Amino acid sequence: MTTGNAFDYVQQLTRTNAASPQVETSPKAESTYTWNTISDTVKTLANFVNVSRQALDDVPWLSGTLNSELLYGLALVEEGQILSGDGLGQHMKGLILQASTYDTSKNVSGDTSLDKLRHAKLQARLAGLATFAPDGIILNPADMARIELIKDETGGDMKFTLADASE
Repeated sequence: MTTGNAFDYVQQLTRTNAASPQVETSPKAESTYTWNTISDTVKTLANFVNVSRQALDDVPWLSGTLNSELLYGLALVEEGQILSGDGLGQHMKGLILQASTYDTSKNVSGDTSLDKLRHAKLQARLAGLATFAPDGIILNPADMARIELIKDETGGDMKFTLADASE
């Protein structure tokens, strides 16, 4: 939580992990980490609807419906900013524009969308900055539909579930 319009955070730039088994009393291996301090400003997402007090009084369900619509609209914009905000002006710095480009060198002829997701997961793991294997994948709805429609050798559905993506 911040109390002002600006905040600082750190971003890890490099990690050199020298941890190793050690002989007692021998010099220990030294790991090295570098960090960069980044400053940013708080971004505000907002909307409103112009409705008269009389309309709110006359239609009991209107207030709840408008609140739901306004919150839904905010949630859509928030998701878009978190994923693909360009960081310009009052826009957030989205994950997509900060991510590394997918390395297609691991792709082979016949790779399915699932194969490519696995290559991307490996790429993130080998990047060195990911301490743990990625545990989430963000997909365009059209890409997810294409994955869900992958058939096995007999033409049946692959029965892919989101839980399968963690392996």
